[in-house]
Amino acid sequence: AQVVNMACLQAAKDNRDSLTNADFRTALDIEIMGKVLPFNIGAENEKRLALIHSAAAIAYEMHAPDIARVSFVTVLPRESNVTGQVCLLSDPDNDRTKIFTKSFHRRLMRVAFSAGCFEELYYGFDKNSKASAAYDVRARELAISMVHESGMSDVKDSYFALSINYDVLELSTFLKDKRRGYLLSNVDKDMYSKAEFEIREIMRQSRHEAMEFVKRQRPAIEELARRVLASEGKTVLSYEIREIIEKFGVEEDIEVTVGPLGNSRKPLAEWDSEGIPTNLRTR
Repeated sequence: AQVVNMACLQAAKDNRDSLTNADFRTALDIEIMGKVLPFNIGAENEKRLALIHSAAAIAYEMHAPDIARVSFVTVLPRESNVTGQVCLLSDPDNDRTKIFTKSFHRRLMRVAFSAGCFEELYYGFDKNSKASAAYDVRARELAISMVHESGMSDVKDSYFALSINYDVLELSTFLKDKRRGYLLSNVDKDMYSKAEFEIREIMRQSRHEAMEFVKRQRPAIEELARRVLASEGKTVLSYEIREIIEKFGVEEDIEVTVGPLGNSRKPLAEWDSEGIPTNLRTR
């Protein structure tokens, strides 16, 4: 109903008595992504945003095809995201039980770091903008999850690799504007510092891998950014992104450099209709 109402408004703006397919496409875009905002951030800022989002899109398309595919990249300011976005198209055929692995976390961290790494590569050291900060925050969230919640630390004989540990309680207001973090009573500062060391070590390694990745894929990233800026709606769709990777991208053996994809993992045993592994049925 919302889409139909919005389509009617589009026709009313043009003083038309009938609806067209274009009205419905516009209405659907507004419903999914929000209204286009009348902002003019300037050509240089648009270019920076296009490069940042293009790096993330190329990285995600190459690192996580077993989880989701990139739907589109845009720098068009909308209500949902003023600085543009990389939108993912979930694939219902993917096996969701295979994604929460260490390999998946590491691949997604490399994707998150790729945006800021390419901005640094293109504009110079210590000249990154707030536009790539959200991607860096996501990378740290993944590293924290690996150490504190998933037992996936890279440090040999890590305490956190053996024991899942929630060491910080965060209290905040409903609007998240006043936050306070507290150590739980069973966690001392030494344990917290060890966890922070392990988090930073994972981030350091992933960022290094991301920087090497964007260096290799620079032609594809720059070509995607160029097409985003040249397109009428400042948007490039999935099929064109894949064409760019095929033509300008450098082949990456993700399973060797980061870890196996979900769809290449095999179950330990086949499962029967009752949910029991067949190799245990006779025991």
